[in-house]
Amino acid sequence: MGFINWSIENFHKLIESNRDLEWLEGQKWYFKLVFAVFGVSPTESGFFENSNKSNDEGQARVTVRNAIKPYLQLLENQHTTRTITEILQDENHGLKFKFLPKDHVQEQIEFEQQMIEIDHGALTVNEYRQFKGKDPVEWGDEQPNKAPDFLGAGGFGEEDKQIEQKQLNFRKRFERFMNDRKHRSNC
Repeated sequence: MGFINWSIENFHKLIESNRDLEWLEGQKWYFKLVFAVFGVSPTESGFFENSNKSNDEGQARVTVRNAIKPYLQLLENQHTTRTITEILQDENHGLKFKFLPKDHVQEQIEFEQQMIEIDHGALTVNEYRQFKGKDPVEWGDEQPNKAPDFLGAGGFGEEDKQIEQKQLNFRKRFERFMNDRKHRSNC
């Protein structure tokens, strides 16, 4: 195979023999070996030949677990045994330095599941706030998806309008609550 912008007389073969192909395969194997040693995936190093979106999402979490967390543990041990000991001037200080990294993917999954539970009425806003360590709000125990009972009421009456107004008020408060949460998480 030659390059298009070269003249025909200067045609260069990129592959001379099967031995050259074996050399290229050896280089690919070498790259995979280096990736394995450092605990990263080929996709994260810029090799996208065998990748897709689902593989990439899983590999990012594997990289954090295999490549980053061991270094965090090493740093934890160094700070616990050396830094804290040096500052306190005591070998038996009883303290341990601990990194608490966030798993953003897991947090997103939990958040989406909790929002589905709130939408389906299995979880109230106050229960969600309690789970997050926040104070309850006065409207937080109301169920968001209570539909009016049209069969028992015999049509649209004053009670149905009140229920509809309650739902509208709840939805507005809930949207404000969600917008405040999104605004705070972006800061």
